[in-house]
Amino acid sequence: MQEKLAGLINQLLKETKYTLIDLVIRGEKRSKVLEVYVDSVKDMDLEMLGSLNYKLNELVESDSSLDFSRVLVSSPGVDRPFRFSWQLVKHIGRTLEIETCDGEIFFGKLTNVSNESELKLEEFKPGKKQILKSTGKYRAIKFSDIKKSKVLISFK
Repeated sequence: MQEKLAGLINQLLKETKYTLIDLVIRGEKRSKVLEVYVDSVKDMDLEMLGSLNYKLNELVESDSSLDFSRVLVSSPGVDRPFRFSWQLVKHIGRTLEIETCDGEIFFGKLTNVSNESELKLEEFKPGKKQILKSTGKYRAIKFSDIKKSKVLISFK
């Protein structure tokens, strides 16, 4: 079912500047929810997200094999991992938590994303009270070497 949905959603997205990031189906038979996460190189447009949500709801209602009580279309938000290197460009200057394919976990402030999908970060280490402090070192890593990455929220 997910492949069918992804195909239908990607057809809808062809008319837009958005890319399908993730598709989540949750809930039980009578209360299944379809969550669709889309992103773009540019800033997100709430009107366009609303339009996509409306079109997707119409599509789901017209196909009896797609039985969802609710359909939600959203941007991924900072709590979701990045799937494409181009998503990171909007987060230059923010602190990331990165897990490499080797299992290493480190923190760094994103300073650059190259066209070759290489990230440059100012490395951070946890200090007192788990507050991240700069090590003064910079690190380059290829996006393909990253297993998982996400933005860390700061409440300064």
